[in-house]
Amino acid sequence: QHAGVPAEPIVAPGERVRKGQKVADVPADKLGAPIHAPIDGVVVSISPNIMIKR
Repeated sequence: QHAGVPAEPIVAPGERVRKGQKVADVPADKLGAPIHAPIDGVVVSISPNIMIKR
């Protein structure tokens, strides 16, 4: 919930991520908020919906 453009993924399915790692970012010339991984894990898929599996 923020003002601006949606963040774009900078990771790919199958990639391992760590808690706090940036997983999506906004273009430098746009207003928006980056997205960080809430937990350690593996990216299963990328979609506009949030789905966290432990």
